[in-house]
Amino acid sequence: MARVNNKEVKEQCSRMSDAWTEGAPKVEFNGITQTDFAADIEDAANDDAAIADMEAQNQTALRG
Repeated sequence: MARVNNKEVKEQCSRMSDAWTEGAPKVEFNGITQTDFAADIEDAANDDAAIADMEAQNQTALRG
């Protein structure tokens, strides 16, 4: 299985969301609105932050 560059995927999603907002904010793609897509991006960012926090806690505990 090919490796995925998460940073690149996040950047692509952000660019797509920006273009969607500017070009056709009311249009749905595959039943998804731009608002829902933006909310999914925000949820993913929140999950990433939570994971980073947990990883930091684990590192602190291991050093402890």
